[in-house]
Amino acid sequence: RRLVVGASVAAVLLVPWCVTRGADGDGGDARPAEDASPQTCAEAVAALPLRDRLALTVMVGVDGAAPADVRALLDGGARPGGIFVRDGAAIWEDGVLAAPPADDLPLLVAVDDEGGRVQPMEGVLDELPSAATLAEQSPEQLTALAADRGAELRALGVDLVFAPVVDVGSAGGIGDRAFADTSDVVTSKAGAYAA
Repeated sequence: RRLVVGASVAAVLLVPWCVTRGADGDGGDARPAEDASPQTCAEAVAALPLRDRLALTVMVGVDGAAPADVRALLDGGARPGGIFVRDGAAIWEDGVLAAPPADDLPLLVAVDDEGGRVQPMEGVLDELPSAATLAEQSPEQLTALAADRGAELRALGVDLVFAPVVDVGSAGGIGDRAFADTSDVVTSKAGAYAA
């Protein structure tokens, strides 16, 4: 299911990202949006063999504890357009994602930084409380907390976070991953966090 979602997200976001970030994929010195040319990225992608173009529509899961494997994947032929980094601090410590891929095309980097029992950034960023614990804060506090967390993740090269969880109720194994047992509270709290 995550592969399908990742492929869909990568396909939808790749071209707009090229437009706003430039062909080099480096957001640090991106051209202003009015100067960005969709032709730059589109032309670079069009020049690739079909197999490489298709690979750019896929997001694959990678082991954050194996940075050499990730670098080999990114530097190899037919690299994916996105990666979903699972647990492991080594990929962040080694700065594997700090340098753009050799082909200078954008790379969508995603994590499941949900909090509570799901801590993929353990050892890299401070522990994030569970959604049930976060629900005790006001919407304004949640928005501020998530903005700070988002800035930290962005500094590491993360573009997409598969959170917050918007399940209603703690049944079915969700437990403290849910903000609440009612849709009104979940909508309010998850909406504030996502904002």
